Amino acid sequence: MKIKGVDTTVIVKINGIARASIVKVSGVALPVISTTTTTTSGGFTSATGGTVTTSGNYKIHTFTSVGSTNFVVSTVGTAPNNKFEILFELACQAIRDRYYREAIISFASAKEEFYLYYISIIFHSEHKDFQDFKDINCQSERLLGAFSYAYQLKNGKKFLINDENTKLRNKVVHKGYIPKEQETLSFADDVFKLINLNMNFLKDNFQEICTKYTFKTITERTQKAKEIEEKNKTTEIESIISGTGWQSTILSSISNKTENNFKILYECKYGKIE
Repeated sequence: MKIKGVDTTVIVKINGIARASIVKVSGVALPVISTTTTTTSGGFTSATGGTVTTSGNYKIHTFTSVGSTNFVVSTVGTAPNNKFEILFELACQAIRDRYYREAIISFASAKEEFYLYYISIIFHSEHKDFQDFKDINCQSERLLGAFSYAYQLKNGKKFLINDENTKLRNKVVHKGYIPKEQETLSFADDVFKLINLNMNFLKDNFQEICTKYTFKTITERTQKAKEIEEKNKTTEIESIISGTGWQSTILSSISNKTENNFKILYECKYGKIE
């Protein structure tokens, strides 16, 4: 059975209500979702080795001797391990609360963080250390320039910038403009397609580097959280970008390719936008 062309077996929520809790839609019975399916670590990164203890939402691996080599990452989870994914999900939640200005700012930040991620992966693939150039993260135009260069280097074509969305971002950030819902959804779709397309390219061509980079990011963030004695709860959100595979299933079932991909995925996870 499908709702608006989307198979109900891959829908997470309908109007904000968990799909598993809904029996009928408009009087029509929905297929029963099996509850026997097993998942791995809730989509989060898992590892073995050392003495494992739990602190809040973190698992801590403690080693009592120098040179321990039995620490093994079993899986790099589908939860938002990278900063751009966390920012993207925060933007989604801002849309849910109808804070469109905050959503635009977070989506724009997610895009810039993804630029940095992409550049880092490409630099590592060329056996170069990107650490010396990280100061460009504070300068949007230089960051975009570096991303455009890396993109053309690996794709053999020029990266096309959406000028309208750049203008919208600048109006929101610098002029206090409050965007409309449709403007926000269009902006979100542009960012989603940029990240989704290029993430697929990176995973197809540099999977090992991506895994190592993500694990490095998790390690640094966990260490920082430990040092300041607070836990970053936002890492508990499953990401629309990476997720558990339901996104690609939904997108492949869309017959009208001009539809707003982001809006379709958003409504599947958070419920219909009224």
